[in-house]
Amino acid sequence: GMKDGVDYVIFDDQNIAFVELKIGTDKLSKGQVETQQKLARLSFTNSTMTVWTIKEVSQAKELVDELMRKL
Repeated sequence: GMKDGVDYVIFDDQNIAFVELKIGTDKLSKGQVETQQKLARLSFTNSTMTVWTIKEVSQAKELVDELMRKL
């Protein structure tokens, strides 16, 4: 993937989600933190855009549920 980019970009005609997986001891790099901050600022004014950092399986299930409601 792209250096410091997110792991997944999930989208349809109206919504886009940027997803980073960091399960277990995996941590965000400095560049990934900067990318997450930029995306979060953009999503603040765009209700069709979400940014996720998944640290637990329960969060992944929550993301899937949210995306399924929107699709």
